[in-house]
This record gives sequence, structure tokens and C-alpha cells, in this order.
Amino acid sequence: MKRLALALLTTTFALGAFAQQAPAAPPAGGDKGTAAFKRLDTNGDGKISADEAKANKHMAKGFSKADLNGDGTVSSDEMKQARAAHKKIRDEKRAANPSTQPKPAPQTQAQ
Repeated sequence: MKRLALALLTTTFALGAFAQQAPAAPPAGGDKGTAAFKRLDTNGDGKISADEAKANKHMAKGFSKADLNGDGTVSSDEMKQARAAHKKIRDEKRAANPSTQPKPAPQTQAQ
């Protein structure tokens, strides 16, 4: 009986520890933009300045396009809109020119 109680207690603690593990990753296509925004917003003011944008060559290049309201900073919403616009243009170019489509991963042969 003591063994059964000990086994149940051990299982309970093991399941509790399992439940305490880190949360699952965000769904596919999740918040990659939010994470990038937080990395670039080094002073934590909720905006990316031109100086902060210099830390990322793509952001530095597209900063003026992303600054939709022309206030000299890029907010999280502006960055989301800029990313969506960029993705739309990229997808349209790929559709118009199939040679620019990403190449599929090589297939492995099952034996």
C-alpha cells in the first residue's frame, strides 16, 4: 500500500512539473514582427527611432517607408502595416515570376 501511495505521489509531482514547463511557441506566422520590434526598440519607448533602426539593415533601408505618419519614428502598428505591405508586394512579384519562388526542400526517399 505504501508503494502505491508513493507511486501516486511521484506521478502527481511529475505531472505537476511537466505542467510548469515553458509555454508553447506562438502559432506559425505568429509574432515574429513583435519580437523584432522589441529588439529594435532599445529604449523601450514603444517606437523605433532612425538611430534604433540602424541596428537592422532591412529596417534602416525601409525606415522612411515604414514611418507612415512622418513623425520620425515607427510604431508597432506602422511596422505591422509595413511588413504586410512588403509581404504583399513580394508575393505579387513571386506570382508574376515563378522563377523567384522559393525552391522546395529536397525529398528524401523512404527505403
